Amino acid sequence: MEVRLPDEKVLYVEVKGTHASSPRLFMTEGERIFASVNSARYTLIVVFAVDLLKQTHSTVEQPRDPTDHFVLVRSQWIGLLKQEPHTSPA
Repeated sequence: MEVRLPDEKVLYVEVKGTHASSPRLFMTEGERIFASVNSARYTLIVVFAVDLLKQTHSTVEQPRDPTDHFVLVRSQWIGLLKQEPHTSPA
């Protein structure tokens, strides 16, 4: 989220949410790089322990580069088709 203040200053706020009981999140490599490059104006808010039935949650707010506050581990794979898909003529 880009937040513009009255003095023309721009802040960046990223909000992540999880049902997990502790703050954890998924972040793309692009999000991580953006946060690092813009760390002086970046804040990450993690909403965790979300319970929709009880309508409760907890939050943690971490300013600056997420690597200052979280251990980030690559955990996703990308799948690319090995060959071009076979298509039938129209």
